[in-house]
Amino acid sequence: MNKMKTCVFLVLIASALTARAWNLSDNTTWLQGTLQGGLSESVSLKLTEQFRFLNEDGFNYYRHTQLGVNWAFADGWSAEALYRHILARQQGADWTAAPTWGVDLRNKIPFRGVDLKTRLRLIHTNLADAENLTDFRPLITIAPSKGWTGWNAKPFIADELIYNFEDGVIYRNRLGAGLSFAPVAPLSCKLFIIQEITRLGVANDWKERYNLGAGATFAF
Repeated sequence: MNKMKTCVFLVLIASALTARAWNLSDNTTWLQGTLQGGLSESVSLKLTEQFRFLNEDGFNYYRHTQLGVNWAFADGWSAEALYRHILARQQGADWTAAPTWGVDLRNKIPFRGVDLKTRLRLIHTNLADAENLTDFRPLITIAPSKGWTGWNAKPFIADELIYNFEDGVIYRNRLGAGLSFAPVAPLSCKLFIIQEITRLGVANDWKERYNLGAGATFAF
């Protein structure tokens, strides 16, 4: 049964990879590292650093540092308050800062060998040269409850919608797939690919790109 579920997940990942045309010039790479430590049985602190690069020339156009305090208040439920400091730039320009505040509500439901994870995020970003953004970002992730090999490897699929309250529209969707694994006890890792489509202005046109990424979390 576990092998059958793994095959189904791999087929879904392959479908995500080939769902749309591949435009190499717009692709990006995301690299992320997280330190997570427990403050009590139910409260933990997370510090995350993420860098994003253009695949075409390796230009580092984005980075953020995020501090989060997570509270596991019930079985399968947690809430997290977060602060994210964003730095972004275009080629030939200086970095621009965008302080961001948010709150997450997370839930995990195991069902017949599969974990359904939901994350509801409300986030507000202060932009220096544009109107501020207040977004609602629901994320759904599906993965097998049990992994395989000593690394507890698990394929997963995920989808995130991004809705902006000021404009009243969904302006971005991120459909992703990947593999999580834990090579040693305090370290967990993931590799992923995200198909990202973004609404361009009022013309209702959509632009597509792919984000390739890797992440590592060290918990202590």
